[in-house]
Amino acid sequence: MYFGRTNEVPYGDALKRFRKFLAVRSVPEPQVCLLTKGKTVRGLFGEFSECMQTQRSKRTLEERQRHLQRWCDLFGELPCNAIAASHLETFISDLLRRYPADYVAKHVTSIKAMFNTAVKKGWLPPGFAPFSSVEPVRLLPTALTEDDLLTDEEVKALLDYADADLSSYGIGRGARRREPHEYRLGHANP
Repeated sequence: MYFGRTNEVPYGDALKRFRKFLAVRSVPEPQVCLLTKGKTVRGLFGEFSECMQTQRSKRTLEERQRHLQRWCDLFGELPCNAIAASHLETFISDLLRRYPADYVAKHVTSIKAMFNTAVKKGWLPPGFAPFSSVEPVRLLPTALTEDDLLTDEEVKALLDYADADLSSYGIGRGARRREPHEYRLGHANP
């Protein structure tokens, strides 16, 4: 808000205008927390789904709903204030027996998004973060072996078959992109 130029309006006058503005403006009515209504996790899921319908694409909405439905199948009847990190850890360990880690990570993202949105919307009390201690699910890196690398024959075959060599021509300051007549032609495109 603009309450006057600093070199024209004394600080005290600008402060009075600001306080008058605060007194006049309408203060929105705070939303009642879901916890006071005794909402369950399934009820929170319904509120979150309605919110997501207006803010996300259909594909993202369906994906989040599928993830959260699995969560609600296990913990849907629990009250929101009874949810703890141990519930999410149990859910993760259960899913990791059936699904790959990257797919389980998407479930965790959806669950955390639901609770974070509930806090932002005022459905849950500020600072409610039951999953802050849960480590993200990550894929374990796998080391390359000699079998994973291309052999010299495979590299030669790839370079011989390449339709174009788009690498730079020349070295240093005089380097430039190759012209079409300088492309290396392959067997499939004579």
